[in-house]
Amino acid sequence: MDQDELELVLELRSRFIQDLVDELTSCEDFLLEFEKSKSMDSLKECQRLLHSNKGTASYLELPALASHIHSLEALISKAENNEDVVDQCLKILEQLRLAAPGISLEDASDFPAIPSLAS
Repeated sequence: MDQDELELVLELRSRFIQDLVDELTSCEDFLLEFEKSKSMDSLKECQRLLHSNKGTASYLELPALASHIHSLEALISKAENNEDVVDQCLKILEQLRLAAPGISLEDASDFPAIPSLAS
């Protein structure tokens, strides 16, 4: 990768991370709405946001982030009938949102630990 390509990738990653914080906040809002009203539309919108961001993270070669989002996406699919899962998802979303600004743009494999996703 030449210098111009590297600069472009770093800029795209930076913009993605900035947008990701807002997207994760929106996802939290959708989950809270789901928890309150059991609106499947809210749950599906949260899943859509996560799926889209997982794809973008993969495209931008941020594998650790994509993996974290994938794990959360799988967990959210179980939230429909389990309030404990919704609470766990909200906690993980908050941890991801707070950790996102600490992502290393140069080292795509580096991502702050998310304790709730540790297996």
